Amino acid sequence: MLNPVDVLGDARADRYARAAEILARDPETDGIVAIVCPTATAEPEKTAQVLAKAVERFDLPLTAAFMGGEAMEAGPARGRGVFGSRSPFPRRSRTLRRP
Repeated sequence: MLNPVDVLGDARADRYARAAEILARDPETDGIVAIVCPTATAEPEKTAQVLAKAVERFDLPLTAAFMGGEAMEAGPARGRGVFGSRSPFPRRSRTLRRP
């Protein structure tokens, strides 16, 4: 993985959406890995929605890790039908399928 993009600790869903869009439009991007952590401004449900929309819009693999246990469960729950697998850490992954 090269050149990770840090959306910073105060990122809301709109910043994840903008970062995904910028990365997806770059011809050098082969895929996106989004790591969403619990913070005071975290919006796991909305973030899952914008990441799911990014998968629908762009033909890129996108994997999203919603770290933080129960505090972040709303994200993957909102992404049902888009998120591939759901399992508890340490064997937990949440992968967005290609459309």
